[in-house]
Amino acid sequence: MKNLFLYTLFIIMINSCGNSHDFKQSPSPLNFDDGQNLEGDSSITFDQVRVEVFERSCTQCHSSYDQYDVINSQLQSISSSIRSFRMPKNSQLSQDQLNLFNEWVLAGAPGPSQNTPPPQVIELEATYESINTHILAKKCTVCHNPQGQVPFLDLSTRFAIFKQRDYLLDFDKPDQSYILEVIQDPFEPMPPKGSPFEQLTDKEIKVLQKWIGLGLP
Repeated sequence: MKNLFLYTLFIIMINSCGNSHDFKQSPSPLNFDDGQNLEGDSSITFDQVRVEVFERSCTQCHSSYDQYDVINSQLQSISSSIRSFRMPKNSQLSQDQLNLFNEWVLAGAPGPSQNTPPPQVIELEATYESINTHILAKKCTVCHNPQGQVPFLDLSTRFAIFKQRDYLLDFDKPDQSYILEVIQDPFEPMPPKGSPFEQLTDKEIKVLQKWIGLGLP
């Protein structure tokens, strides 16, 4: 009798699982093959991708991803994160977004339309928006992010930097902050010598030091 009861319960559980869950299918993987038979839509511009993909799903964390130069310099890393569904971090791009991004990449990642007004120039100053635009997004976060080569030292958001303040920053003596020591290391500076990223200029280092001294505004 007991075995009959357990068998009946097992059948009920199996049927319930089959009927009560609508499993979400992952979008089909993007085809980033550079084969000769693949051609992107040459009419797609960065303006469309910026509005439909990056502003909707990326700039909440990566504020500089509304700028073509930043995205173009990190396109290989961004493409890898998107096609493997590591990014966006807490959601997925829709199939339409994936298709649009794929077509744009296959078309050679064309830049903004000539009719698009130039983006507002952000001057280098001691604010996170400016520091991220001029320094972090261009020279650091391609590796220093949760999915990058150096995930243990995350510089991809202001919150991530602030969380690591105990060993990364010195608000009282900003010039002695560990992050500045690493950047200015005479033997192994960051970004590394020989990498595609330029070393920080004296002006950038001074502004970064000022930003730390102000408490990361």
